Amino acid sequence: MSALSVSSLSAFCRSSSSSNRMRGARTVATFATANGPRPGVVTRGNSRPFSTGNEGRPDALAALQTRPDAAAAAALNAAPGSMLQLGIPHDVPGVSAYDSSSSSRAAAIVSSRAIPSSILCSSYFSERKPVLSRPPSTSRRFFSTSSSDQTDNLVMTEVLEDKAVAICCFNRPKALNALNDSMVSALIGKLKEFDTDDRVRAIVVTGFHPTLGAGTEKAFAAGADIKQMNEKDYGEVNKCDMLGFWNDIKTVRKPIIASINGFALGGGCELAMACDVLVASESAKFGQPEVKLGTIPGGGGSQRLTHAVGKSNAMWWMLSGEMFSAEEALKCGLVTKVFPKEDLFEKTVEMAAKIAAFSSPVLNMVKECVNQAANLPLDQGLLFERRVFHATWGLQDRKEGMTAFAEKREAKFEHK
Repeated sequence: MSALSVSSLSAFCRSSSSSNRMRGARTVATFATANGPRPGVVTRGNSRPFSTGNEGRPDALAALQTRPDAAAAAALNAAPGSMLQLGIPHDVPGVSAYDSSSSSRAAAIVSSRAIPSSILCSSYFSERKPVLSRPPSTSRRFFSTSSSDQTDNLVMTEVLEDKAVAICCFNRPKALNALNDSMVSALIGKLKEFDTDDRVRAIVVTGFHPTLGAGTEKAFAAGADIKQMNEKDYGEVNKCDMLGFWNDIKTVRKPIIASINGFALGGGCELAMACDVLVASESAKFGQPEVKLGTIPGGGGSQRLTHAVGKSNAMWWMLSGEMFSAEEALKCGLVTKVFPKEDLFEKTVEMAAKIAAFSSPVLNMVKECVNQAANLPLDQGLLFERRVFHATWGLQDRKEGMTAFAEKREAKFEHK
């Protein structure tokens, strides 16, 4: 073998090893401080502190933030990557393909001889581990970030302790909550934090908090800045672990409700579908319009949307790039309920509180079983469910629930 070929092979091996390490990186961002809330934190009633702050605004989106006149609209429409060319309202900053399918962790409470490990892989049996905070890995980045994005409170949170419900609200109103690396990292950090918080048993993710004035009524998450995405070449995109973020969301054991208050397009739609329950306002709009960009959904849209609404509906919406309404989403089973715009937030919190009233470990078990229904053949899924059902006999809450039913009283779950 020539010296040149040996050198090339060595370089290839080093590149592959480096690429594998980068793809394995995990990103978790948190915004709490060791000594309590940082400046700009306020509280309300018996709620946990929530953050407020100014919001970054990428220069690439500046032209899309105001209603253009005819001349400006024509100029925007002619610009490469313009959202007007997609048939999407001009104030929607973009669309992304940014999601992932889920993977489960191994179970420990049930004997390995009771069921094969390939079937029994429930994450709710796993021992809780501390969440580490570290800067976003460049291998995970697909969306651009600005210096202001790194410090702004892009995800505002609130804990309603009397309801055992946590709220995560996107807070990029000027960009219609367009996804970027910092905001998605912040969301994952908060979800991981609440997943280990015993005061929280259900989580709401939304694009608008009417009481705080966080986020925007116009959008849940309107995708990403297409012009910034367009700057990347194949090598850069190939190194980006776009799916890793969505895998992190799917590992959260507590139920997550996505409250769709406006546009949920591209990556925004994929993010919503990564949650457990979807509810929407009457004015919400969904879509996977990546075909208009000369690409396809890359974050799970083609898979999750097909599972949710069937092949024909998913095929049409993705082939045509058309948006579809909340009512259509309800008829197809993508969302569970549709509420008037002004009632959406309150109704979503009520739904989360209803879920949170039950035993936390049982909620984790239900979530895991339902998720496995999409991953396992029916016979293996039934076996998985039966073994998890048997495992509930190790819970105090199972005994309390059945005893309370026999005694005709309300159960008092201790979440163990």
